[in-house]
Amino acid sequence: MPYKMIKVRNKDCYKVYNSITKRIFAKCTTKEKATRQLALLRKKVYGSTSIKSATKKTIKKSTKNNV
Repeated sequence: MPYKMIKVRNKDCYKVYNSITKRIFAKCTTKEKATRQLALLRKKVYGSTSIKSATKKTIKKSTKNNV
């Protein structure tokens, strides 16, 4: 994953950035907000479907074809 979160030195905040391009999305934010932002950025890149919903769809399709 190109997006990462690290703790800022000597402060109680976190930095969100792209490890490939070094673009910074948040300079100093709380850990909760940083994790939410990481989730948002990853959804933007990889799509909003989760692994669980994707596996449920494939299971439903395979059972319908067999019946």
